[in-house]
Amino acid sequence: PLVVDILTPAEFAAMPAPPPSPAMASPPEAEAPPPTDDGMVRPPMMLSAANLADPRSTEARRILRTLDDTDRMIQLCGIEAMEQVHAWRKALHPDRVVAYASAEVGVSRDGITADGAAFRSGHAWYALRFDCRLAPDHDTVTAFAFRVGKAIPPTQWEAQNLPTDFD
Repeated sequence: PLVVDILTPAEFAAMPAPPPSPAMASPPEAEAPPPTDDGMVRPPMMLSAANLADPRSTEARRILRTLDDTDRMIQLCGIEAMEQVHAWRKALHPDRVVAYASAEVGVSRDGITADGAAFRSGHAWYALRFDCRLAPDHDTVTAFAFRVGKAIPPTQWEAQNLPTDFD
């Protein structure tokens, strides 16, 4: 037989919450690859293609097609940077990357190196270094390595061309 206790609202509110059911527990997050000897994280999977394939990215795909080759490479690598930083540290939610914040971007035939990049997460900017390799058509990231640095003080934002609008 089924036994049911009838509780008043006060008795119900005073009850401790039941422990989470093992079937309902979230799976543990996959661990990000550890940094290598040079401090760079080299993720095994590229993430920008999946982001751009999402129907919500239609406008981003359209804009990428209008850019010259170098700008398209920089923007695509910036998208990869935002995705990889978030996958590496879930607490970070990058919404913007400036590849040339404190140093010129190095452009090669099939990649870019941004030693002085920065990304914005929340109301803060963080130093970033990344190396991004692309397929010969420059439409797909094939390899990516990055290192997140310290928060950039607001007094340096203007000098590094970092937007201060947080809309």
